Amino acid sequence: MTSILIVEDDLITATGIKKMVERWDYQVDGIVDSGEKAISAAEQHQPDIVLMDIRLKDAMDGIEAARRIQEHRSVPILYLTAYADRKTVERAVDTEPYSYLLKPFQERELRAAIEVALHRHQRDQRLRQSKEELDRILEGTGDGICIIDTGFTVHRVNRAYAALIGSSEQEATGKPCHQVFPTTLCDTPNCPLTRILEDGKSVEYVMEKKTGDGEHVHSVLTASPFTDDDGELLGIIVTVKDVTSTIGLLTDTQKKTARRGRKARAMGGKTPCAILSWDVHPAIRKELAEQLVDKGLSQGQAADHLGVSRAAVSQYLHKKRGDLVDFDEPMRQEFAASAQHIIDGGDPVQEMCRLCQLAKKTLGIPDDQPDER
Repeated sequence: MTSILIVEDDLITATGIKKMVERWDYQVDGIVDSGEKAISAAEQHQPDIVLMDIRLKDAMDGIEAARRIQEHRSVPILYLTAYADRKTVERAVDTEPYSYLLKPFQERELRAAIEVALHRHQRDQRLRQSKEELDRILEGTGDGICIIDTGFTVHRVNRAYAALIGSSEQEATGKPCHQVFPTTLCDTPNCPLTRILEDGKSVEYVMEKKTGDGEHVHSVLTASPFTDDDGELLGIIVTVKDVTSTIGLLTDTQKKTARRGRKARAMGGKTPCAILSWDVHPAIRKELAEQLVDKGLSQGQAADHLGVSRAAVSQYLHKKRGDLVDFDEPMRQEFAASAQHIIDGGDPVQEMCRLCQLAKKTLGIPDDQPDER
């Protein structure tokens, strides 16, 4: 049964309110006539709603009593008062009441005000719980998450994102995103946020980032739009997944020795970074770019999939086969399969990871091969 605390210094009025609410099957926890008693009774009885007169007989009025009650517990306050002057109303509004009813009032008006206040409070409680759950999810994930408005201003970052940029959540909030997380894509048509504003679709990039501690990390950045019920773009959610420790990439070398030794150094040196396409050995990118273009993609589309510039793809296509590493036919078939999988919607990052590992096995490079650059 819903319980009500009545705070009213006029006994006749208080008794009348008590009789009314009891007819509606509410339980009255008590009637008190001062602010101090109201605070004590609210703590003792934990009512579901407080009907609060503003002008009470002691020094503390109902507004101050309501404020102090809400410091300890979220409970809907319904003000009942004969005073509607601007100053009183402004003070009352500051305590975020769930309703404000002027005396004298009709029975049906009081009942409606109580029901509306209880409903709004239940809704707010659900929203508060949802927000708390969202907060736990945001802070519990290992991926960095950043929420940005359509003006490129950061509204919120989680703990993982703050750690990635070497800042605090408070310091990042309110700043332009290019100041919080600057990349080589900023101020270019390939900026993921600009692309979302243009066509409203999610975009994904693989990229390298230097953290606040000076370490190079390699990440998969996914930017997705979020909209209101009418489809209007409200902002962008950016997720940055640090994949630095997940796989050793193939690195280049300038040393020229025997064929197997040269390939071992060129293809097998391990670096503490993950699948950032720009750091994949040029031989991997060249072969994959050739396959993508051979299958009908433009150089620009191939560049988008590989996370590199169109100029880089053009350079790959002009290199002669064998200038970097001359892959055998089975390995080229693997490149063809990966290219088709990417065109069909597969993850380019995963495919380049797979090709890196296959190349190492094909060339006989062990997983613990040291970096001999």
